[in-house]
Formats: sequence, structure tokens, C-alpha cells
Amino acid sequence: MELKGRCREDFKQFLFKELWVKQDFDKHEVTFKDMPFSMQWGIYLDFFDSLDKDMYIALYPNYHCNKGLIGFTWGISCGYFPEEENYFGEDVSREEAQKACLEKANEIYNEKHFVFPHDLDKI
Repeated sequence: MELKGRCREDFKQFLFKELWVKQDFDKHEVTFKDMPFSMQWGIYLDFFDSLDKDMYIALYPNYHCNKGLIGFTWGISCGYFPEEENYFGEDVSREEAQKACLEKANEIYNEKHFVFPHDLDKI
């Protein structure tokens, strides 16, 4: 999964300012792409949580009374827009749900012109 557009550029700045500088990962020669997707997912969530507008991203486990866990549904809620916008995905594996959720979050970010905190002084 790779972000696109302004979302990608802002994410790169977030990675540098919030992760590489604060955590000093350079000593260990770790890159974002080297990390397992499960670790990347956590960093993506931190990025979207840092936005100036409410964008809530979640995965919901789906259970069947006889079968146990049968998959995951993803959801995104954008609360700062005049019309409350909610997006939901299908019942799929955890990684499929995470990737579909990130694709939709990337699309929303670029369409709704979210402001990443480093841009606030430019408004």
C-alpha cells in the first residue's frame, strides 16, 4: 500500500519529523518499507490521528456465534464536515481491510484538503 498525492508528501514529512527524528531509527538503518505491514499500519494510524480535522479510522472484527472470527470490516468517520461522512468496507481479512481502509483514507485526504499540522502557520 502506498499513499498518493498530497497525502503521500505530508506523510513523508510526518515520518521524518515524528518518527525518524524522535525515535532515532537511523542508527538501526530501518526504513518504513522494510517494516512489516502490521507496523506500517500503526504508523499510518498515527499520521491520520495527527490531522487538524477529525478522521477516525478503525477495524471491526466480525464474529459468528458458531464459527468465531470470520473477518474484518473497516470504517472511516469524518466528523468536521457539514454532512457527517462515514465510509465502511467489506468483510475481509485483516490485511485486506487495512489496505482498503488506507486507500479510502488517502482518497479522502486528497479530496477534502486536510491540513497537516506543519501547514497551519501557512493559513
